Amino acid sequence: MLIASLGHFQFTGRPLTTGTLIFPVFIVAFSLTCQFLPALLAMVGFGLGMMILFNMINAILLGEAADAIRGRVMSLYTLTTVGLVPLGALASGAAANRWGEPLIVLISSVLLLAFATVLWLRAPGIRKLEWAAFGLAPQAAGDGPSVSGLPARFLWS
Repeated sequence: MLIASLGHFQFTGRPLTTGTLIFPVFIVAFSLTCQFLPALLAMVGFGLGMMILFNMINAILLGEAADAIRGRVMSLYTLTTVGLVPLGALASGAAANRWGEPLIVLISSVLLLAFATVLWLRAPGIRKLEWAAFGLAPQAAGDGPSVSGLPARFLWS
């Protein structure tokens, strides 16, 4: 419902990058706590970040994909987000068995946070993505050219 309420929100890149940063920050907090209530609150936080992140990625991908290939795009998105999870879980489980779960969760979340920070700093165009670029909302007059052509135009500045 939160993502659906953003229909009137012009910029899609801001929630995308915010979710990219919120998600690992709360996983770090989760890995550092040993008490139930703070761990539960951290889980709520990273669940919110994860929902924002994955729903915004899904909305952007489906908004950008042509009707003729939308099913193929969705299948590749599903493969990468759901189908590859067992491989990562296998590696994480083997490492956690050797060095302990909290340490591996901390290392994984710090790596994810580092990646999100590099993305935040090196790809400022992502924060400027607009719904109008995907044909999902009208662009207001005088706003200048909208961002289009996802990988080539906005990823690296």
